[in-house]
Amino acid sequence: MTRSPKTLWVNRFALCVGLVLTMAVVALAADAALPSSVASRVKKINAALDQVDKALELDRMTTAERKLTEANKTLKQINDRYAGKFDEKHADYKAMTDRLTATTAKVEAASKGAAAADAADKATKAANEALCQEWIDKLDPFIDRGGDQYLRIGSDFNSASPEDQAKSKAAYARAKVLWAEYQKVTIPDKTRDLLNVESSLASSLRYYGHEETAEAQAVASKEWVDKLGPFVGVGVPAPKRLIASPTVDAEQVKKLAQPLKKNAYGKYLLDMLTH
Repeated sequence: MTRSPKTLWVNRFALCVGLVLTMAVVALAADAALPSSVASRVKKINAALDQVDKALELDRMTTAERKLTEANKTLKQINDRYAGKFDEKHADYKAMTDRLTATTAKVEAASKGAAAADAADKATKAANEALCQEWIDKLDPFIDRGGDQYLRIGSDFNSASPEDQAKSKAAYARAKVLWAEYQKVTIPDKTRDLLNVESSLASSLRYYGHEETAEAQAVASKEWVDKLGPFVGVGVPAPKRLIASPTVDAEQVKKLAQPLKKNAYGKYLLDMLTH
């Protein structure tokens, strides 16, 4: 049977109306309010994700991971208790699940970065500690009383045998060279053990440095001690010793003493002439 044009038009119109109604029903279903128990949990998940974002900003990975776990636990409650009882395409629910997926990816990336940074930090710390130990091993023999390179000081040095004194002086020469090398080394974070060794050795080196300076001054002054000594009674006999008398020729003494006015003997002679 042949349908009339009018019948065909009516059928087509009915089909269009059906499609429109179907789409409207789907849209209404999607926009329908979520069950209160689901809506409250969606809100709870979003609150947890807010805390995750905040924790990531503050570089608090432990907090971020804990809050993400709470969000996933709440989502599991929704799936276990309310699956099929609401439309999972609902705008609020879908926005939450999309956000949860994106936040999970951010936390995983941040966790990997933190792990890499932690590994690098541990490697740096280990290298620093190894460098500290290396210098402890190098410097400690000079403050180790039981070792051959021990730097004796004070009464410990004075009461030692000539052989042990010679050992300490030889060790000082080596320690001084090693100390100069140590001063050029950059150690970001010195360990307490290294600082203790450094402090003890620095004290010993200062002692030997003072002794070394005194010996150098004595050697440098010897020429003038020999020249000026006779006028102050240094040595026996002292035929040129000055006496408190107007007959003393002070000019000669001044000439001899002036070049060493910073020297103890020069000062002594000049004081004698001016007082």
